Amino acid sequence: MQALLTAFVALPTEGEGVQAAATATQAKEAARTAALGTMQRVMGMVGLVHDNRTPQYKAFGTSGLNSASEGDLYLGLVRAVRVGRANLAAYASKV
Repeated sequence: MQALLTAFVALPTEGEGVQAAATATQAKEAARTAALGTMQRVMGMVGLVHDNRTPQYKAFGTSGLNSASEGDLYLGLVRAVRVGRANLAAYASKV
């Protein structure tokens, strides 16, 4: 019985749970902001090589990612990394 009481007392309070959720949301938003900033810098370098209306630029698939859901943002960034790595030689001089 004492073990159950000890375990119950150790459970986080509602306030602690709310704070933990807020901290997690803050970290998630900071990661999203950092990822989008990096994507914009990379696409700026790609834009030095290709006009933003060209198929080579559009192959990165980053259009609309600023307002994408977390899942779509992740998939879009994975695609951009894949396309960038496949064409790294073309962009190496711009880095």
